[in-house]
Amino acid sequence: MRLPIRFKILISMLLVITVVVSIITFTMANLFHEDKSAYIHDLTAEMAMHTAAETQSLLVGYYERLQVFALLMCKRDLPQQQKSKLFNQLFARFPEFVAITLYEKNREPITVYDSKTVEDAGMTKEAFLAYRRENPIPVEMIEAGETFVENSTLSEKLPVLTLAIVFQAPDMEQEVVVAAVIHLHSLLSLVKRSKIFTCFIVDYNGSPLAHSDMRMVIDQTPVGWIPDIQSLEGRQSHGTTLEFVQDEVQMIGGLAGIDFSRLLSGVQIPTNKAYLTSKRLLNSLILVALVLLVVSAGLSLIWSHRLTRPLERLSKATKVVGKGQFDIQIPTSSGDEFGQLAGSFNQMASELSHREQELKSTQEALVQSEKMAAFGQLGAGIAHEVKNPLAG
Repeated sequence: MRLPIRFKILISMLLVITVVVSIITFTMANLFHEDKSAYIHDLTAEMAMHTAAETQSLLVGYYERLQVFALLMCKRDLPQQQKSKLFNQLFARFPEFVAITLYEKNREPITVYDSKTVEDAGMTKEAFLAYRRENPIPVEMIEAGETFVENSTLSEKLPVLTLAIVFQAPDMEQEVVVAAVIHLHSLLSLVKRSKIFTCFIVDYNGSPLAHSDMRMVIDQTPVGWIPDIQSLEGRQSHGTTLEFVQDEVQMIGGLAGIDFSRLLSGVQIPTNKAYLTSKRLLNSLILVALVLLVVSAGLSLIWSHRLTRPLERLSKATKVVGKGQFDIQIPTSSGDEFGQLAGSFNQMASELSHREQELKSTQEALVQSEKMAAFGQLGAGIAHEVKNPLAG
């Protein structure tokens, strides 16, 4: 198949440009992906540790406020009316607290609660007491010095946690256990701040204390992707990252322990969202490569046309010369090899034209000479024919 030289030049340039742009594009994409992967892993660990630190701060605040409630409940010498007034003031000052229960050895637990908050949530004191009877707190474990925190949500309108500590009032000889039912809105606000990452706080059994998905908190659905939770205990100051598959979706997760209690904070994000910027970059690079190829094709076509146009004029001129027309000249506008070739062709055409003129002149002289010779031979023949009769 015959291809013009301009298309050969175009195809060659496109191949070279395609290879170079492809190498640059995929090299940049791979480097960016590696850098992004390291960044995402560091970011998930950092977010997990940051969430753990803020949760630690909130729980410490709850711990200190619970001690205030406990101190008031242990005051035996205060009149009941004054106690009730002080409790109302404390519940108004600390609106996160819903109910307080005092556990004292050989005595029935004593519970005070914020009736307005309970009524607004459509709950009753009996529901709290029934839940606690069905799910008693581990008093012996708390008396041993361990802080107890669990998700004790009973209603979607009232997501709460239970915080239990050991407390000893200055005027008391023995320690008591105080448990508080605390609203989760502060922790829920903490884990719902990110629009990209899914954040959560779980205990070391995997049960969620707070989660971006409120349904998991209400149903107390365990976070199942965390491997060997017990082995993470004690690694409070370090973040851990890992990749896993959840519901057939590749995920990246980060975990960090909380110093206050046996809790764990974590974040997770789908891999396709994490590398969304990489995909956009790759798509942009491909688009730029395609635009570059189109522009290069256009420029190559124009440039090759300018290069091959003198050759086309030379090809047409040679055809004219082949027909015996030597009075043709090719314009020599460029000073490169094509201009030199056109000048040489013009010189050749001029010399051929000059030689043709000389050949024509020589041919005309030869014809005239042949005519004169023919006249001479004719005269000699006639003289011979006349001479013979005369001689006779």
